[in-house]
Order: sequence, then structure tokens, then C-alpha cells
Amino acid sequence: MKKSCTIKLIPPHARSAFTFKLGLPHFVAIFLIIAAVLVGAFALLERKAIADRIRLKKIEAYNRILEEKIRLRNEEKKEMALLAGNKYNELHQKLARKEQEINIIWKTIGKEPRTIQSRPNQIKTSRGSADPLKIKRDFKRLGEIIENKDNELDKLKEAALSYAEEMRQGLIKSRIREIPQGYPCNGYISSGFGYRNDPFYYGSEFHQGVDIVEYYGAPIYAAGDGVVKDTGYMGGYGYSIEIDHRNGYTTFYAHLCDILVRPGQRIKAGEKIGIMGCSGAATGAHLHYEVRHDGIARNPQKFLDGADDLIAKVKKYGRL
Repeated sequence: MKKSCTIKLIPPHARSAFTFKLGLPHFVAIFLIIAAVLVGAFALLERKAIADRIRLKKIEAYNRILEEKIRLRNEEKKEMALLAGNKYNELHQKLARKEQEINIIWKTIGKEPRTIQSRPNQIKTSRGSADPLKIKRDFKRLGEIIENKDNELDKLKEAALSYAEEMRQGLIKSRIREIPQGYPCNGYISSGFGYRNDPFYYGSEFHQGVDIVEYYGAPIYAAGDGVVKDTGYMGGYGYSIEIDHRNGYTTFYAHLCDILVRPGQRIKAGEKIGIMGCSGAATGAHLHYEVRHDGIARNPQKFLDGADDLIAKVKKYGRL
């Protein structure tokens, strides 16, 4: 007698069941097939699960690497912004120094200094706020401003040097004009500098100037630029004028019959200051002319001849 298996399938809510009767060999074969299918399905599912776990780990690892890159990038941006801000401040300080140099030059050449331009907006250095494009634009703009200031400063320096040279030459000319030089009037020298016979008393005296003879009423001129120090009747010198040339030298004009200047008046070289006469202790119309340096009488002859050595000194050193 063959062995067999009976299988009943009872669907839900069904009134009757489905009955299958199979021989044992067929039942075993079907069971094995179903078991193989289930085992294969479970194996596939397991492989898929393993693959998913591996892929998930890879994704997690990639995310960690990406986060680290983002963190490093943010740190780099932050550091770059901080360095950019410091460099920006350094460039602006350089710009401010150039502005100060320009203003100093303007003051030197007698111009009003210009107002230093307002400071451009600062580059932010907080996290996430450093825009590379904005930083690049700001640096470019500041670089252009500094380049323009460099060009302006170079031109101003050239102008200032030219102006300084003009001022120096003008000052030299002014100081040369302050040196007593040439004859203060027409005529000839009747008595020189040094010891001579006293024209009024027996014996000799030290003559501290020179006597220049010309007609009564001849014009007397200033020997150099200066300021009238004193005027008036001065004993034996009669009506006299003293001029301070503001370089340690003074000139003295005596025996005048008229004085045309007053104390404190500025005088130019060659300007008419008085009229020749014979006031005071004089034997006739003439000009007693003295040149003094720091109050000490000097021989006027070299000044009458042009004072070339003093003029050369001023041209070389800019002063006496």
C-alpha cells in the first residue's frame, strides 16, 4: 500500500475546504522545492542587507569626510578673512601715511592741507562673513587708491623740491641784497679806514669809516636791504642814519643835511635815504660811511668793492 499525504486548504470565510491528496514522493519534492525557494530568498535578502549596511557605512564615512572638509574650509575662510582684515588695515595705514606726507608737502609749499578721505568699510572677520569676491574687490580698490596716492606723492615731491629750490634761490637773493655792497653815493674817498691825522685837533685818531666827497645836496642811498635802526642828530656825526641789515651787519651814514627815513622803516638796497651835507664836526660836504659787524667797525673798502667773498659764502651755504 502506497503512502500518501492529504492537504486541506481552508480559505477565510469559505464554506468548504480544498483537499489535495499527494503521494509521499510528490509531497517531499514539493516541500524541498519550497524550502529551496525560501532559503534562496533569505540568502538574497541577507546579501542585500549586507550590501545596504556597507553602502550606509560608506555614506557615513563620506559624510564625515565632507563635514571635516567643510569645517576645514570654514576655518580657512575665517583665517583668510582675519589675515585679509589685518592686511587691509596695514594698507589703509600706509594710505593714511601717504596722505599725511601729501599734507605736509602742501603745508610746506603754502597750500591748505586737504582732508584725509573717510575710511572705507572694514572687511568683516566673523565666521561665514568673509566674502572672497568682496575682499578681492576691496583690495583692488584700495590698491588703486594707494597707486594714485603714490603718483600724486611723487609729483608733489618733485613740485616741493622745485618750490624749495625756488625758495632757496629767493632766500639767497634776499640775503645777498642784505649784504652792504657798492657805494652809497657818487664821489671819491677823501679819507680811508684806520688811523689818520685828526682834522680838528693835533694828533691822530682811528677813523672807523670812510669819507666820500660829493657836492652838497647829493643823494645818499642804502647800501643793502634792511630796517632803519636809528636816525637823528648824533653829536659830532651830525644828522645820521643807522640801518640794520639783519645779518649781523649795520651801516652808518653821517654828516647829512636831511634824513628821508624813520626808525623801523624797511629799506631796499639802492633806496634814497638822505641828502649829503656837512652837519656835525665836518670840514665840508661829505658822507661819513661805516660798516659794522656785531657792533665792531669793519673796513668798508671791501664792501664798496662789492663784498664778493660774502656773496660767495651766501651762495654756497645759504647764509653768512
